[in-house]
Amino acid sequence: GFMESAAMIHLMWNRESLEAPKIVDFSLDYLRPGRPQTLFAQCEITKQGKRVAHVLIEAWQEDRSKPVAVARAHFLLSN
Repeated sequence: GFMESAAMIHLMWNRESLEAPKIVDFSLDYLRPGRPQTLFAQCEITKQGKRVAHVLIEAWQEDRSKPVAVARAHFLLSN
């Protein structure tokens, strides 16, 4: 949920839009166990068209070079 929300907010921020895009597909890969501590996320829009956007999300805790999870999300953009 955290990574999906981060991607959605990142996409809204970059598009300067107040409308939330609709999630089409979300794929999550867990790379290592997370601990009960602060989780950070970095999002990158890898493709954006008129109707669909693809966002890559990476989450880590203490060390950014050791991600806890990576995800890919496709969003349907409002016109």
